[in-house]
Amino acid sequence: MKTKEINGIEYIVYEAGMSLNQPDKSFYFEDDLDYDGDVNCLHFYAVKNSVVDGNQDVRGYQYVRGYQYVRGDQYVRGDQYVRGDQDVRGYQYVCGNQDVRGYQYVRGNQDVRGYQYVRGDQDVRGNQDVGGNQYVGGYQYVGGYQYVGGNQYVGGYQYVGGNQYVGGNQYVGGYQDVRGNQYVGGNQDVRFIYLRLFCKYPIRLDRDSDNIKIGCHEKTQSEWLAMTDDKAKKLESDHRQVKKLRSALKAAIVMREHLKIMNEK
Repeated sequence: MKTKEINGIEYIVYEAGMSLNQPDKSFYFEDDLDYDGDVNCLHFYAVKNSVVDGNQDVRGYQYVRGYQYVRGDQYVRGDQYVRGDQDVRGYQYVCGNQDVRGYQYVRGNQDVRGYQYVRGDQDVRGNQDVGGNQYVGGYQYVGGYQYVGGNQYVGGYQYVGGNQYVGGNQYVGGYQDVRGNQYVGGNQDVRFIYLRLFCKYPIRLDRDSDNIKIGCHEKTQSEWLAMTDDKAKKLESDHRQVKKLRSALKAAIVMREHLKIMNEK
C-alpha cells in the first residue's frame, strides 16, 4: 500500500477496489475517481476529477483539482477547495471555508459555516446559510431563503426565492430579485431591482437613469406614462390592461426612489 505525505498529513494512495468507507483514513487520488458508493474518510485529496455515486462525508480537509460531482449529500467538516466545477445533488454542509473556482450547483440546502468563494455562477435550489463573507463572481440563484453573516458580493444578477438576510455590506453587479423580505445590516450597492406586480411583465428599475424596462421594452418614465394616458385607454380595446400597467408604473416610480435610498451611504 503506497502512501503520500502532504502538509504533514499521511494519505493512502487510492487503488481500484479499495473501500472509501474508512473514517480514520485519508486518501490521495492520482487519477480520475469514479466511485460507486458512499465515501466516509478523514481527508480527501484528488489531483484530477472526482465523481462519487453516493453520499460523501469528509471529516477533515477536502481538495479537488478538477471538477467534483456528488450524487447524494455532502458533508465536509474542515475546509473545502475545488478548482473546477462542483455539482452536489443532495444537501451540502461545510463546517469550514469553501473555495470553488468554477461553477457551483447544489440541488438541496447549502450550509457553509465559514466564508464562501465561488468564482463562477452559483445555483442553489434550496436554502442557503453562509456564516462568513460570500463572494460569487457570476450570477447567483437561491431557491429558498438566504442568510449571509458577513459581507456579500455578487458580480452578476441575483435571485432569492425567499427572505434575505445579509449582516454586512452588499454589492450586486446586475439586477436583484428578492421575493421575500430583505435585511442588509451594512451598505448596499445595487443598480437594478425588479418589481413584480399584478401585471403581465416584471418591471426593472435603474438606479442610474430614468429608464424603465417592462418585459423586453425599455423606455423613459415619461414615454411609458404617455403610452398609458387617458387617450391610450380609449384607443386600446382591452383598456383594463392599460389601467393595470398605468397603476404598476406609478408604483414603480415610487420604488425607484426607494432604490436610491437603498444605496445611500
